[in-house]
Amino acid sequence: MAFVLGWRPKTVGRSWRAGVPKGALDSLPDQLRHPALTDGEGGGRSQRFRPASRLRRKSEFSRVFRRNTRSADRYFTVLARPLDRGLARLGMAISVRAAGGAVARNRLKRLVREYFRCNRQLLPAVDIVIMSRPEAGAADQLRLRQSLCNHWQRIAAQCKTSPSS
Repeated sequence: MAFVLGWRPKTVGRSWRAGVPKGALDSLPDQLRHPALTDGEGGGRSQRFRPASRLRRKSEFSRVFRRNTRSADRYFTVLARPLDRGLARLGMAISVRAAGGAVARNRLKRLVREYFRCNRQLLPAVDIVIMSRPEAGAADQLRLRQSLCNHWQRIAAQCKTSPSS
């Protein structure tokens, strides 16, 4: 008796701009644009979100929580700590309670991961931990992307001037 898969998984998910109103993307700065909208300018480097780009151990998160540069707004609190060398790495501490449920939490995590992956080159060598606030679970993607863009600019400016230790 052979097992036959009765359903096929979706090969194409929802569009990344499902929550963005029509025409809203025309006036976005380049930092908020998705790579699918550009002419494929990537410098030939892969933009995958590899394990080396993530904070995974408790000690890595603790290092950022102990001494950090903070940027906060109504949607996210972003903590960053400069590194001596290397590329920026991302860690997320997004709780179910702060996001409003598992579905909203996973949506936020996907959005943050995608934004980090596409805009990593704008950041200096830093470890970043992102925590969400309750308003983020109900916000649309455009506002969340604008919030992340503002955080990236603040972190880049603050970490370039502060000494790493």
